[in-house]
Amino acid sequence: MTSITVGTRDFRQALEAVAPHASPDPKYTVLHRIRLDIGAENLAVSATNRASMGHAIVSIWDSKLGSTTAVDLSPLDVKEILLLFKSASGHGEEMPDEQLELTVRDDTLTVTDIGGLFEGKQLVLPRYPTDDNFPKVENLLRNKLASPALGADRLTTDANLLKLFGKAAGAYGEPLVIDPAGNNAAMLITCGESFVGLLCPMRRSDDAEAQIKRWHTDWLERLSTGDTSIPEEFADEPQAVEEDGDQQVLLSRDVEQLCQAAELVISTQFGSVSMLQRKMRVGFARGKQLMAQLEQAAIVGPEVGSAARDVLTRLDQLADTIERIRDEASAGISS
Repeated sequence: MTSITVGTRDFRQALEAVAPHASPDPKYTVLHRIRLDIGAENLAVSATNRASMGHAIVSIWDSKLGSTTAVDLSPLDVKEILLLFKSASGHGEEMPDEQLELTVRDDTLTVTDIGGLFEGKQLVLPRYPTDDNFPKVENLLRNKLASPALGADRLTTDANLLKLFGKAAGAYGEPLVIDPAGNNAAMLITCGESFVGLLCPMRRSDDAEAQIKRWHTDWLERLSTGDTSIPEEFADEPQAVEEDGDQQVLLSRDVEQLCQAAELVISTQFGSVSMLQRKMRVGFARGKQLMAQLEQAAIVGPEVGSAARDVLTRLDQLADTIERIRDEASAGISS
């Protein structure tokens, strides 16, 4: 048996963003599913219909994990979970007591509300058969992220596929960022720090390419007026060049960020870099740096593989610890 605790809103956002990318046709059994990969710190949620794919991460707050495991949900299972387990926090600050417990057994997946709107509510789902032929979405995305970003000259896609990524923007309340991926005109689409997806191009015949070129030529003739100047209101705004700021102000910002990281770790008693990334909206490098600073301040223990770090500071020591961090910083600045 494997049991993990996740934030209700966090889990809902991942399901809402990723599930639309599963094939809606039950005949395509390999793709008519949403894959949950349970790891040491994060729950990864993936789905693909081969033309598009979505992948999101959910922080694990507590776990009884014998080993990492994969669980598949049907699109209908996801609808039931989203219907039964609501979050009151919307896009605001996540409520720390809104949590779900996911318990995986050989033949069932049980979802239990352990502190949200309907504490004790439980949904028991028959274990959806795991398909070993499900595409390795994480590997595909990793390869695309690592490939040189060659600008695509053109991407032809289905409007319905683009709508799928709008679900991620709605779930996370963040804009979509679209980047070239490799050299086959595919596009990486990210939404905040929790979602990444891939939009694959439609194949075009030579006749279709020639037709598109004719359309562009026709539009150029229609829009040509002889005046090629750009109206002032549409001209690119000059980029502001920041001068070197006051070092003391920069240090103060770093101190406040460290205090925020300390408060998160101590209040949750969970020393995870991924948690800092998600809660503070910082990148992986900054998250690791903050965790290293917390270790230097004896707030967390040393790194042990990929597991969350031990929290050495008790909750009743939070206020004194924050005061100590600020005092030490002030002494460093003044010296």
